Amino acid sequence: LWNINGFFDGEGDTYTYVPSDNDVISCYLTSDLTCVTVNPAVSNEITIHVLPVVTSSLLISASSNPVCEGSQVTFTASTINGGPAPQFIWRRNGLIAGTNNPVFILTPSNNDVITCQLIPDFTCYFPVTVNSNSILMSVSPLNPVSVSIETGPVAVCLGEPVTFTAIPVNGGFTPRSEEHTS
Repeated sequence: LWNINGFFDGEGDTYTYVPSDNDVISCYLTSDLTCVTVNPAVSNEITIHVLPVVTSSLLISASSNPVCEGSQVTFTASTINGGPAPQFIWRRNGLIAGTNNPVFILTPSNNDVITCQLIPDFTCYFPVTVNSNSILMSVSPLNPVSVSIETGPVAVCLGEPVTFTAIPVNGGFTPRSEEHTS
């Protein structure tokens, strides 16, 4: 006979039930042999400690977005109830790109989708794996800056002014001239 907190609750060689915290379980055995002593025999007691189910969550962030082509971005995973040694699986466009670190560094391409999966390190956690938010990367192509100059006639008379015109490429909305002498 199985005894839970002083009440009999089952028979047989094994016993299964859903315990509450601090339940005390013991077993009583009544022998059908003759000439036995200490019948029924009482087992040792086992106290069950029920741990609460912990809900885990995961949020990832990027050090910058949008970025220029060729720039490295640091992605950071922030967990709630990840446990003392959680596992991280980073994905780039659904493919595994890094593991077991809450920080992931990548030089992304335009429209890359970065996600992370958390496997918490708790005895009782839910859900078993946690998926992060998705970060859609916006990567701008590099715009090489250049400038060329034009002038009117290159042969002028002494004392005549010459006008030069700077023609910028990718100079932005208000390019700035710098004076250089050699």
